[in-house]
Amino acid sequence: MAAQEGGGRMRRRSEVQGSIDERSNLEREQAQTHAPNDEGKLGAIGFYEGATLTITAGREGYSPIAYHSFEVGPLTLAVTVRHGETIAEAHARGVAVLDELMALHFDKGLARHLDRIGKTRDAAKARGYDTSRK
Repeated sequence: MAAQEGGGRMRRRSEVQGSIDERSNLEREQAQTHAPNDEGKLGAIGFYEGATLTITAGREGYSPIAYHSFEVGPLTLAVTVRHGETIAEAHARGVAVLDELMALHFDKGLARHLDRIGKTRDAAKARGYDTSRK
């Protein structure tokens, strides 16, 4: 089962890994039709302890200075559904971790990017090029 979520600039792809044969016929039918179960939750995001979700935060491009850009991602995280946790809760937990990691990579990437631009500008000045903005 795969679901894609698009919000803001980040695209995520999530997959639930595990054998559907381990589930009852009712669970299999709910997973296929997304019919609500007795608790009003979608069967596709019900309780599947031990299932593994693979969540990927897609590549994001940033251009803090015209004609200069850098990218963050893609990052992939595997999350296992805990006892008493729904797939949706495990997914939310994984997405929260990926959001933190993407923010960390953005901060580091921006610092490296600006440092490279500064070094390039300094090297150009040393060679006699006019690097002032007009």
